[in-house]
Amino acid sequence: MSTAQPTPVPPASGPERSASSAKNSGPFRQVQAHTIPLEVKRGFFESLFEKPEFASNEIRTSKYSLLTFIPVNLFEQFTRVANLYFLFIAGIQLIPGLSPTSWFTTVMPLAFVLIINAIKEGYDDYFRHKSDKEINAKKVL
Repeated sequence: MSTAQPTPVPPASGPERSASSAKNSGPFRQVQAHTIPLEVKRGFFESLFEKPEFASNEIRTSKYSLLTFIPVNLFEQFTRVANLYFLFIAGIQLIPGLSPTSWFTTVMPLAFVLIINAIKEGYDDYFRHKSDKEINAKKVL
């Protein structure tokens, strides 16, 4: 079994050759990297995304916040095949020459189902938030 030997690097010559490389003019040359830490001033946005030193011990079982409720809920609603199908049919109903009936007959049942499901999800998530606050407020021994 052979061991790999480092390949010799010729020392620097000419004006680039420094006093330290003159000392190490053997078959191998030592290279030392010098790193200087730069001072970076943190702005407002960088401090927002800075991770805390330790992980939080909070429990979060809720799916939504006030900002994300509508987009996330609609995304979850339209991942169901039936809702996506009725959305597609409602889009076709909006084209005047293709539809034998009014758009109202397709859009209103879809809107009704979406609103009822959104109310149910909002109600459930409200109690998840409440439960999370209660659990996170307990003292840990």
